[in-house]
Amino acid sequence: MTREMIEEQIAAVLRAEPGVHLCDGCLALAAKVTLAEAQAAAAALDRDAGFQVTESSCSSCRRHKIVVCAVRQARVG
Repeated sequence: MTREMIEEQIAAVLRAEPGVHLCDGCLALAAKVTLAEAQAAAAALDRDAGFQVTESSCSSCRRHKIVVCAVRQARVG
């Protein structure tokens, strides 16, 4: 799988449940990719306005660590 495909797969998992915070490990499990692939994709998504990387509790494993989530976009109109 290419880097772009992995990033899109990770993004799709996060967009499916906006506001859900996932650590790299839980994100890797949910997207069925390796931990290294999830870490690289999360770093890339940190530069995207539709996602947020922060320190918080993972919605899945409940550990307090760096997590990523899809940010709900405000609707215009």
